[in-house]
Amino acid sequence: MKSQTVHLRTLHMDKFIFLLARTHSVLMSCIIYGAVYYFPCVVGSGCHFF
Repeated sequence: MKSQTVHLRTLHMDKFIFLLARTHSVLMSCIIYGAVYYFPCVVGSGCHFF
């Protein structure tokens, strides 16, 4: 019965880590996407938004 609880906890942690990793990858994609589109804009200073 005790080992079952430990297994359940490990499963929960795996799910949490997976979710965290997925969220992190999405965040990184957003940062890279933003950098690709806005960085040349800021450096060139010929941007319409700034």
